Parts: sequence; C-alpha cells; structure tokens
Amino acid sequence: MINIIYIYPNIKFINKEINICRIIDNKIKETLIIFGKKDNNNLNIYITNTMTGDNILIKQENDIDKVKNFIVSRENEIKSLESLEKIEKYILNEISE
Repeated sequence: MINIIYIYPNIKFINKEINICRIIDNKIKETLIIFGKKDNNNLNIYITNTMTGDNILIKQENDIDKVKNFIVSRENEIKSLESLEKIEKYILNEISE
C-alpha cells in the first residue's frame, strides 16, 4: 500500500532544505522523499529513494506550491502504481525539465 504524507507547508526551511512530501510503500517500508534545497537564490527540487540511496535533481523550481500541487493532483495515479521504482520514474518523467 502506498501512502503520501505532505510535510510542506507545515514545516519551514532547515539548513536551506525543506521537505515537500514523502511517498511511502508500507509493504517494504521504504520511501521516496521529495524536497527542496536552496542554492544561492535558486531552489532545486530533489527526489531521494531510501531503498537505493539515490538523490536525483528533478528540476529547479522556486515555487514549492507548484511541486506540491503536482503531487496532490496526481495522488490517485501515483498510489495506483505498483512500486516505488515506477513512482520514481513517473515523477521524474512528469516533473523534470
């Protein structure tokens, strides 16, 4: 079962980073973390797969709400995918620049 926990906007930047959401596969107890990291005046959006340790730059986007709204608007579709690997590929294909 896939669950999505939205962390933004309930938390602020800590050490120039902000968590946007976590996509959790309760069956295997692994997570995809989508977060932003400030670099100078830019905000880079990353996805981290806790199973593989991969930390991939998705895009440069200064509007965190835009990224969160993308996930919210596709939540049912994301949850219907069979694995975190498929979800990660879907997000990378749909959000990446």
